[in-house]
Amino acid sequence: MNEERISACATSLTIVQVASHRRISMLSQLIKRSVAFLFALVITPLAYADKHHDLSDPTQWAYFSNADSAALNTQINLGYRIVDLDVVQASPMRFDAALVRNTGTYSSGWWWYTDQTLTQLGNLAVANNARLIEISAYQAAAGLRYAGVMIPNTGSEQQPFVLRENLTVAGVAAWVTKGDYPGFGVVYDIEAYSTANGTRYAIIGVGNALSNPARFEYRLGLTSAALATAVAANSSRILDLEVEPNGTFDAVFTDLDGLQGSSHTFWDLPFAELATVAAQYASRIVDVTQYVSAGTTKFAIVLRRNAADPTYTLNKDMRAMLTNPLTDSGFLVRELDGSVRTALNEAQVFEPASTMKTVHAFTAMRRVALGDDNLMSNCSSPSTMSEPGGSCPDLGSPWTSTSLNTALQGMLRQSSNLYTEGVRARYGTAAIVSLAQFVGASNVGINHTIGCLANLPGAEENTITLNDLYAIHTAASGGMLGAQELPFRALFINYGQVPSLPVDPIVTEELAQSGLSGADVAEFLSYFRMSGKLGGYDDNGVQHRSWGCYMSVPIKAFGCAIVNREFFFGAFINDHDDATEANAANNAIVRELARIPLREAIELWREASCGGETALCVDYALQGVGGVSTFEVSTGALELEWLSIGANFDNIAGGVSFAGDLIVRIDSPEGESIEFGGYDFTYGVPDAGDFPAASWDSTVSGDYHWVGVNVAAFGLQGTGSWRVTVRNGWNTSPEVAWSGGVCLRGITRSPGDLNMDGFVNAADISILLSLWNCSGQGCIGDINGDFVVNAADLSTLLAGWT
Repeated sequence: MNEERISACATSLTIVQVASHRRISMLSQLIKRSVAFLFALVITPLAYADKHHDLSDPTQWAYFSNADSAALNTQINLGYRIVDLDVVQASPMRFDAALVRNTGTYSSGWWWYTDQTLTQLGNLAVANNARLIEISAYQAAAGLRYAGVMIPNTGSEQQPFVLRENLTVAGVAAWVTKGDYPGFGVVYDIEAYSTANGTRYAIIGVGNALSNPARFEYRLGLTSAALATAVAANSSRILDLEVEPNGTFDAVFTDLDGLQGSSHTFWDLPFAELATVAAQYASRIVDVTQYVSAGTTKFAIVLRRNAADPTYTLNKDMRAMLTNPLTDSGFLVRELDGSVRTALNEAQVFEPASTMKTVHAFTAMRRVALGDDNLMSNCSSPSTMSEPGGSCPDLGSPWTSTSLNTALQGMLRQSSNLYTEGVRARYGTAAIVSLAQFVGASNVGINHTIGCLANLPGAEENTITLNDLYAIHTAASGGMLGAQELPFRALFINYGQVPSLPVDPIVTEELAQSGLSGADVAEFLSYFRMSGKLGGYDDNGVQHRSWGCYMSVPIKAFGCAIVNREFFFGAFINDHDDATEANAANNAIVRELARIPLREAIELWREASCGGETALCVDYALQGVGGVSTFEVSTGALELEWLSIGANFDNIAGGVSFAGDLIVRIDSPEGESIEFGGYDFTYGVPDAGDFPAASWDSTVSGDYHWVGVNVAAFGLQGTGSWRVTVRNGWNTSPEVAWSGGVCLRGITRSPGDLNMDGFVNAADISILLSLWNCSGQGCIGDINGDFVVNAADLSTLLAGWT
């Protein structure tokens, strides 16, 4: 890997890396690497561990606004603890609060108190051997009082801390630079309150240990616009968010901790939208604050990721394309009659637009399957739209006839609303909805003529969920359509057809990056099927988009029998305000969802050993300069033909290491060797090639597609132990890590497989008998190598019978 890597520093103190494919000398390359790495070391912060603010393991959570102590204690008694607390009314006491289930990685001892002075809270912390993680100031009849939450100050949670109050803006700044921990003290929690002398601040301060420092910053008196600018400019996340008496924001920022997009901050939200926004971002509320803006109570919230991958990352990337946080969205990948692979808001009702036509088609094909209808029978439909260029059928226009098959194809492939209305009228809304509910699609509601939502002011939206669409597709494959299942699938836009599905290129891309041979790819595609239906409405500026898709992927099962595994995958975006964003996000997410069943099938295909072929696969993991992972796998006689390599690359130091710096060495049982990849390290054995520069010459952490290379020309073969060695191929790289898989595939020559078809059977006996008593070198039937074809060879052949 001799491609040039250039590093530059932007004013925001982030490394900007640019990869070029211009070849340069090794010396120049190493100089550029070294300079960039040293610079990265200077500016890269380390993480600060705090499970009360940093954990992102999925868990149960709750939040409250204007709750009394009884309501909070009821939730606490259900096994929750408070992580954020604001007193919003002193008498009677009312709170805003965020809570987390006190189990698993979030489990902790804790205490919470009200009606305390700051000194009293400090004394309670000492008595409990605890430290404060949250304070809230309020004016009580007896004067300034605080509510506080504390945790044990022991073990990994132990931190020196102090409490300070009555600080001015200048006083807070002075404490940070000259306080109890000069040079490394940080504000952990800040609380503004009113006094006769103006706004004052109370803080929880902690020592940011030099052995484990993090970047902590605070900002006071931010407007909404300034808060947005600060969040973007700092490339950071908010640890604590409070509102000053004048309505401006105070915030404590800290590092992103390597989980880009794992935290979000929103403000100016009504209370009713808080749970919705959290759900749309697959997150939990960790900080909730209310304030009054223009006479209306509003809320600001801080979110922390609350879903595992791939769900969270898929959603993060989709939501990044949608600028409106109140937009509803969701997705689902689930094997038919099987397990969920990824899901978010799959039970949420949405307006499906034309994706609803899946339900109409299912009803029609069910009638055909029962013999109650015929695809060649006439189907009448309205002939014109209610307005030129519109989408709403004119039900009063003359109705024209075509075959039911033509109407169904037009409904699904061209998304004709005229044909759709004809199909609906043919069976009736009640029958279509009733059949859907019978198969488990309980949220299907056809409340207006498809295509007419924008034309009918006040019209009720049609309804469905992703779970409902899954139920329809499962019923179609589960016997409800009998012999009409394949004709039902054929009605939709299918893979490889015109018009095409937006996921078609993903199939080509994944197979090209699979490491499979050309023959394997061709065989895979011969069994592969995919179809789908898009829905889209522009309801007077309100955008609704959805996809509902079916995929059948071939799996090489036990004995290499090919069986098909069926999946539903789909997504929706509802109530958005930008058509371009909605279209882009809808198509982008469905493409990424399609990768999940594809990759699952390709992996099983890659690792299968079939008829004359053997696949030997190992998983590896390595880290650091000179990191090595070595494995030995044994087999019978094998002639190596194909090498496949995949990787997850972690650029830990943020330097200029490439994913393609990885080097793989293969040693055969007979002592022959090859190597693949690498940068400036070599084993000095024959070079089988390099990773593709266009995709692997990258410093970005993440999954890198499988690379396959034909290595038959190197003649590696043998019986016994094959060694696979995976190493960091840059001798002086920054800290990096790889994990992934290496697969060797070759021809297995069973001793009795005389015709080399991968099996030992009657055909091989026939060959052996035709050469009976052949002697000397070159006798094909001489299995045991004693230079004669006889009963000993027959015995060996029969022992290997397949």
